[in-house]
Amino acid sequence: MENETLPAVNEKTGHYPLRLPASLSDRIRAAAAAERRSINSQIIVLLEQALPAETTAPDRPTRGGQSA
Repeated sequence: MENETLPAVNEKTGHYPLRLPASLSDRIRAAAAAERRSINSQIIVLLEQALPAETTAPDRPTRGGQSA
């Protein structure tokens, strides 16, 4: 991965090239079909479930004792 460059997000469309292992792609496709969603919508739902919502949290002390 050292010499590999990250694929760019198309600024106009927001499209991002995504490479998935075939087995994971198959699982996403099956889950999307079961939920009657597009593959894109299924990926969004899964990412939203996996990543915490952005919230404004009060400053908390870090390990060094200073606010983050």
